[in-house]
Amino acid sequence: MKDMTTSKATRKGIARRLDLSEVELRHKLFDGKKAVLDYPPRWVTVAITGGCAFKCDFCCNHSPDSGTNERSKHQFKMNFMMPKEDFTRIVRMCHEASVPHVHICGAGEPFIHPKILEFTDHVIDVYSETSVQTDFHKQLFEKKNYNDEIIKRGSRITYITTDIFAEEDHERIKKGSDFDYLVSSMAKISKKTDILFKAHVILTKQSYRGIPELARMLHRRGVNFRLELVNLFPLGFNSFTSADNAYTSSDLEITEELDRIRREGEQLGVAIDIPPPSDLFNAAGDPCPEFWKKVQLIPSKNIPKGKWAGNAIPQQCPAVVMGDLFTIGNLFEHDSFMEFWNNDYLVGLRRSMMAGHLPDEACKTCPIGSCGKFRNVGLEEKTWPVIQSAYHRLPISPVAKDWLSKMKRTLVGHGKSAVR
Repeated sequence: MKDMTTSKATRKGIARRLDLSEVELRHKLFDGKKAVLDYPPRWVTVAITGGCAFKCDFCCNHSPDSGTNERSKHQFKMNFMMPKEDFTRIVRMCHEASVPHVHICGAGEPFIHPKILEFTDHVIDVYSETSVQTDFHKQLFEKKNYNDEIIKRGSRITYITTDIFAEEDHERIKKGSDFDYLVSSMAKISKKTDILFKAHVILTKQSYRGIPELARMLHRRGVNFRLELVNLFPLGFNSFTSADNAYTSSDLEITEELDRIRREGEQLGVAIDIPPPSDLFNAAGDPCPEFWKKVQLIPSKNIPKGKWAGNAIPQQCPAVVMGDLFTIGNLFEHDSFMEFWNNDYLVGLRRSMMAGHLPDEACKTCPIGSCGKFRNVGLEEKTWPVIQSAYHRLPISPVAKDWLSKMKRTLVGHGKSAVR
């Protein structure tokens, strides 16, 4: 019998798991404590195109409101298609640096790129797996049979990220999207593969109702999903992205709804990530973790078009979209990924944050802000007791203490006693 442990694919898989474990350990030990890093980010996200047919209210790339805002318009409708040679160069540099994962996205819809399948297959060839972002544009996916192409690649695509809202809100917020087609696509792929859908729901005053029914419906349709509720980045270019729309500790009705969502997830056996209110993320005052854990490669109109390829940011956060942090360096201006990862500017940013400074004034509006200790927690970790325990370990602001008191009253009404 052939010894499978000696096969090339098996050796690659074992080596990758060892690399991932080593990187993860170093992140846990040194994130926020070292400015010069001898380990890569947890993952790199590569935006391969700027095209999209949707006009989502929250999207700085394609909401018309973003295009008329003086601060955010540098991210609006960027006309680019990443050449294949640039993409393969990025993947090679990431792999040589032992970056554990490469995620394919767009400043819009990545499946608009005519070489999306070639790009996906290339990452699979190098890494054995990848993940992608898509919003399942109906006309495009039906014309190109993209659902079937995703199914062909099966578990080599570990997860797909997509933005979704409750049925009554989805098409109002994600203008141009087809809710039924999105859910049908998720169900079809789930029936024939083990691909996980990371279903992102932006939690706001306008979008919190109906989430329990959304979870029930996805479960009923057989979708293999994790519901990831995330706080709003208050970019401020319209009413949806206004800071007034963010979930805060004073929104007790939303807090009650989150407890219903939590209980719904427990009953269904579905993982649901529930964030604390956006105004409580800064309780600990640690450096923003994004400058240690990940990189997104995406252009900006604030830099010459000749330097769009390889331009890096932490993510499309307030500092990048509304502030002056539209670049933290360019990957292609360095001989290796690790040389980029420790460029003078980025190291200087980390040192400044470790000294207690924000990287940009716009960070003051960010729900992540300067705090890294408070992570989103999933239901399998017994969400509310973890929140309570975390707050008792951290230096607590008066706002956080007040929220805990209100949360206690909310949960006692459901027979809970986790927060005290």
